[in-house]
Amino acid sequence: MAFGGKVHQNTITNPNGLCTLCHQITSESRVLDNIARRKDSDDQDSVQTTERWPFHASSEILQKSADAGCHFCSLLNLQSKPLHDVPLHLKLIDNVGQPEWMRYEIGIEQTADAVGTWLSLIDQEGVRNYYGDYPLSNRSWRSISTASVATIELARGWINQCLSSHKECASQGVLPLVGPRRLLHIYWSCGEISVRLIECHAAAPALKYVTLSHCWGQSDVAKLTRGNYKTFTQNIPGELLPKTYKDAADITIRLGYNYLWIDSLCILQDSPEDFATEAASMGAIYANGVCRIAALDSKDSHGGCYKVRTPLAFYPCTVVTHSGHEISFHAPRSGGLRQQKRPDNTHEREHAILQTRGWTVQERMLASRTIYFSSIGIHWECCATEQSEQSGQLLGNLPHYNLHVSSIVRARSKVQSLDMSADDWADQWWRLVELYSGSDLTYNSDRWVAISGLANLFQIVTRSPLVHGLWQDRLHQELLWYTQIPGHRRLCNGAPSWSWTSIDGKVRNPQAFGSDRKMKAQILHVSVNRDHGSTPAVSDLTQEPPYITVRAQMREYQIRESPLEWYEDRLVRRHRDSITWSATEDFDDTVQDCLENGHWRPDVTNVELQSAIWALLWAYKPSNIVEGIVVRPLDHSQAGWYRIGSFCLGGQSMTKEVECSEGEIRTIDLY
Repeated sequence: MAFGGKVHQNTITNPNGLCTLCHQITSESRVLDNIARRKDSDDQDSVQTTERWPFHASSEILQKSADAGCHFCSLLNLQSKPLHDVPLHLKLIDNVGQPEWMRYEIGIEQTADAVGTWLSLIDQEGVRNYYGDYPLSNRSWRSISTASVATIELARGWINQCLSSHKECASQGVLPLVGPRRLLHIYWSCGEISVRLIECHAAAPALKYVTLSHCWGQSDVAKLTRGNYKTFTQNIPGELLPKTYKDAADITIRLGYNYLWIDSLCILQDSPEDFATEAASMGAIYANGVCRIAALDSKDSHGGCYKVRTPLAFYPCTVVTHSGHEISFHAPRSGGLRQQKRPDNTHEREHAILQTRGWTVQERMLASRTIYFSSIGIHWECCATEQSEQSGQLLGNLPHYNLHVSSIVRARSKVQSLDMSADDWADQWWRLVELYSGSDLTYNSDRWVAISGLANLFQIVTRSPLVHGLWQDRLHQELLWYTQIPGHRRLCNGAPSWSWTSIDGKVRNPQAFGSDRKMKAQILHVSVNRDHGSTPAVSDLTQEPPYITVRAQMREYQIRESPLEWYEDRLVRRHRDSITWSATEDFDDTVQDCLENGHWRPDVTNVELQSAIWALLWAYKPSNIVEGIVVRPLDHSQAGWYRIGSFCLGGQSMTKEVECSEGEIRTIDLY
């Protein structure tokens, strides 16, 4: 069966090559010639001129010309907005007398009197300053497809260099040396690549294998089931494998390895027992693999790892005018409708489709090495360095993690020797939770499982237990987590309402406002099932769900009848920027002031706004702030309660610590 990207696999682009149309325009244009001559002689005596040239018949033809290797078309295609079924015109304007930055307009005409997007002129010093890190002598970078021999050779070089010289990447670290139960055996048979499933047993730790990170998407994914298990151990038919899986198999064997781990083919998808067992080892599976392949820009398993790209769009094009002068153009690094898609733009990589997937956070952080296959090129990431196919140089730390999370957690061998306090570790954990909680999961039941490998690492290092995603020895403060973006609903995944794992929204660190709290509430008892995946749902009290017993000041409030509405990520009263509550009984004026000047954050957007709510005072801060959680009873008996939100209230008139009046203290079980 055919694997890999055979089309354009070894096609190399040639800088400054032009299609017939671009060659005609650049060699005949008076505007370009005047600009080139003036730049060479510093002669400023020139009249304003404008040229309008008939260009390609449509944006689709412009794209084809760029794909065929026209350097000038590649730059224009990167910058311009697609105009379907509209003939294109190239407009060249020399605005004499204008400042240098707005003097020239060279680009696709958007309307009859305006250039929609344009290229910039650049001299040779600018080429060296801005593009010196893009070696066009690099055959990998010049390849039209990331399936090229040169590209895979570069990736092999990265791996070999890392294995031979990066001590921090070679160390086993603190996670157990546990291999996967099953692997895909990739081998040559009759001149073609074949794939079959194998059981590893005790040999797994000794096998060198590659892992795949990919998006399942909405399309059907090739899955291992009890029904096809026996067939797959003999051979997995090529027609059953989607493009991403075929590309990953091709990459694996071309990198020099014969074993590949793909979640949907190495875990029985119709066996909850098998999934529970393998999911518990997922972190170690990625941590102990030789390398992780990441299909960065594919929305599902049919998108593939290999991509056809236009590398010339990211390097200046030099043309010769009719008088023999040279002039160079480039797509500016800022501005432009499609300018964010640059090979050196880390932001683009961080916001790719794969990075929005919940499982990816754990896979990325625990893998020692990763090769990203994107629509622009390939990128390298290990515990020691990050490199780009275009630059081959160190790119720096990842923007979404601070130093400890990007280099220390991934470099697991160093993690135990760090001089970090308990507060530091809690902060690092919440940085990961904040990133992870805003990502997507196909199955809500994976809310905890998909980060449990990282949780195990943190618990091993700190020797402190996590209780449903919260540090048990800091539970007082941890319970004050709040939503940055409320979830759509409460998840039926067995997590208690007081845990962030019970909602599908993006949450924030309870320490975000500092740690100078004076706790007003008491935690009297904690009853939890450590096996997060099998704990009963919050509403199912007959199976001993997890709960905590707390003693705190509580007040019942009724949301006023004034209209309430969602504004971005919070509830507000119409024409106001905060929510106020009215009490069903008299209460201290100081607390009243706080409520009148604050707002609360519902955990989910479908919270019932007409029923009474209870504010549970949790902590007081000297900076005139009261914090707490918002709860409701499970039923009229008030035998059990559940969390629906949090609040952080402050008022100008609050000059003393809130004191609890007699009769306001209650003890409740929070489920």
